[in-house]
Amino acid sequence: MKKAQLQQIFIYIFALIVIGLVLYFGVRALTGTQKVATAVELENFISDVRSEYETILSLGPGSYETESIFAPSGITEICFTADQVSEANAINEASSASIGKKIYGFKQAGSQDNVFIIDARGTVQRSFKLEKLDIDNSQAGNETACFKVAGGKFRIKFENAGDVVKISHP
Repeated sequence: MKKAQLQQIFIYIFALIVIGLVLYFGVRALTGTQKVATAVELENFISDVRSEYETILSLGPGSYETESIFAPSGITEICFTADQVSEANAINEASSASIGKKIYGFKQAGSQDNVFIIDARGTVQRSFKLEKLDIDNSQAGNETACFKVAGGKFRIKFENAGDVVKISHP
């Protein structure tokens, strides 16, 4: 084998290594960017829910609004709870028994959070607390209200009940 042919083989091997490294780090950078975008989308959603809640809280008693709030991609359900939740009510309101049991488990473990964001796998992606929140108790024992996300959004009714904001289905 001639010296020139040997050098050419090393050039090809080096080029393959460089291309492989560029692809590896490129895919890694894109994956990292996607994770950051998902986290930002979730934080924007939480900000939107808080904003709607605070708007109603600032209005006079009896004021209410029915809102369509856009949910992050991959989110299938949003559940709001009272401070005390029974397992039966959580299971009954959630789209599946396993989601209801998870919400009940969070509350039993001492979580003060009252808003739970559920993804397509039935995992609680994030939870947070709205201070003066109540579930519309038009039905006795109603301590949980879950809203299914359809078309990337869900509809919810916020009502100022004086010292609290009541959540209900529109």
